[in-house]
Amino acid sequence: MSKLSKKKLELYDKLVNQFQQLPEIPKFKNPHTLWKTLDKSYPVIDPWELWHNNLEADILVIGQDWACEDYFVENFKSLTWEKESSNPTNIKLKALFEKLIGTDIGLPSPCQESKYKKPLLFFTNAVMGIKEGNKMDAPVGTSYRHTSNILERLINIIKPKYIIILGKVPYKAVYEIYKTEFVETNASTSVRKLVEHNGNHPRINKAELFVMFHPSTRPVNRTPDQQSDDWDKVGKLMRL
Repeated sequence: MSKLSKKKLELYDKLVNQFQQLPEIPKFKNPHTLWKTLDKSYPVIDPWELWHNNLEADILVIGQDWACEDYFVENFKSLTWEKESSNPTNIKLKALFEKLIGTDIGLPSPCQESKYKKPLLFFTNAVMGIKEGNKMDAPVGTSYRHTSNILERLINIIKPKYIIILGKVPYKAVYEIYKTEFVETNASTSVRKLVEHNGNHPRINKAELFVMFHPSTRPVNRTPDQQSDDWDKVGKLMRL
């Protein structure tokens, strides 16, 4: 391990430990609190980081949030992670990434480090908490503000070349952290407008920023072909 990698790991481990001590976000649970109830422990901040968590990542992906408490418990009780590996959103994201970088990034599994090596990836969420109960689709509002400091410090540790934001909530989270001249984020601003602006967003901590529609299988006012074209355009803008 290089000195740089060792330093990043030390900073990340410290950030994980600090996140574990955070008070609960209103209507959300700290994932580490839930892991304790299952007699499990993982050296990450957010459960999505278990899919891809390379601190030397070329690409940092920021989603909205990670499911709900009931889904969380059912998934982490399973040794095979059947729920997460068969999740339609993850399957769709896997296909879109193959469009982006021309190779298979795999599906979530109960490992603790990225198996995929090139380009290096790191996945996290803007809201680093788990919705209570079975409220899978409950609105998150401005809950991302409770963990914005953690997200900012994570970006500073990884220092990715590219940041891919999935949807409007994580976009607003990054917008509020960096207070830069983004596309205006009022209530009428559409994700479509943000996606069309790709290639012209300001850099974030020296990283190029791209906004994409959330890869949900529910209607998002974007056909599968249009979403595929969105990712193809970003792939051409990246220099991997």
